[in-house]
Amino acid sequence: MDGAFKYERTLWDLRDVEHLESSGFYSLPFHKFSGVVISLHAPGFMNKNDLFCRWRDITRLIPILKRTTIDSLTIRLQKSSFHDWFDDWRRPQKSSPYQVINCRNDYDVLSMPFFALRNLKDIRVEAQSWELRRVMDWKIINKGVETVLNQAWDYCESPIHKDYGLFGHDVDRAVAGDYFWLHLDMWKMYGSRELRRDFLSQWFDRNGNSEFETQIKRIMDRYPEIIETYDPEMDILEEMHMALVTLYARARFLHGDEDLSNWDQELWKTAFPAGIAKYDQKPAPNGSKRPDLIYLKHTKRYAYLSTMTDIIIDWRQQRANKPLWKCPSCQEYGFRRSYWS
Repeated sequence: MDGAFKYERTLWDLRDVEHLESSGFYSLPFHKFSGVVISLHAPGFMNKNDLFCRWRDITRLIPILKRTTIDSLTIRLQKSSFHDWFDDWRRPQKSSPYQVINCRNDYDVLSMPFFALRNLKDIRVEAQSWELRRVMDWKIINKGVETVLNQAWDYCESPIHKDYGLFGHDVDRAVAGDYFWLHLDMWKMYGSRELRRDFLSQWFDRNGNSEFETQIKRIMDRYPEIIETYDPEMDILEEMHMALVTLYARARFLHGDEDLSNWDQELWKTAFPAGIAKYDQKPAPNGSKRPDLIYLKHTKRYAYLSTMTDIIIDWRQQRANKPLWKCPSCQEYGFRRSYWS
């Protein structure tokens, strides 16, 4: 506006995906806008979980942007209230130590999902200051912009080295790599109690479908080298799934119900109001001290809880190139002692 008019901006306070759909935001005709601008604020360097939270919000926005053609998308990298995209030594921030060699900067990680959108006609990335523009490494961002402008989303059969920054124009590989290591990073990171609880509570949606398991299966089939790099034996993924099953059984038990045949997302916050610690020493249901037995019991009994187990077994069998006649939590003739023991 040129100042001649007063106007009120429409503001959406979006609580979750369901509210997003009911509020009307999901139906915005983006194809009628001359341009869409998205401001990305720098994650906090001291809070290692902040990068995951920012990335998670972006991935929840992506399905909305996919709905219609967008003529022009602008990503603005802006300074947060207390954080910038570079550190005290004026070097671009790399919040996570968990990436492979040649790891990308925070602005690369948060920009990457937008480069995978097939419905964009134009995209550009802007820095909020001249200083930020000067210190940024634009190599990966320029490759992503080039991918969109040329409509060239190439799939590379096998990268020549373990650098999933952006190999060729395979943006999807970089997005898949981020999906994998960011979840593992969140799980391993100190101070992720509430994030772990919320992640496990949303493992399945209200219809019993699991977006997480679908993505892991896709990565296993198309980008197995990503799993080989970050979790070659799927031990961390098994750790997550064992926590999911055993703690859900505990949550049901605390509410006087041991039937796990249906999924209740809201149950988690009432059962674990302080979140889930990495080393949770609470006693298991019915006084059992063997969470691995609880895990086996429920994955055998309820089909929807066994899907991830099948993925883990298939992966280990492929790596061993021989039949695997044991459950994922078994080792030799006994159970491996998990951190739930």
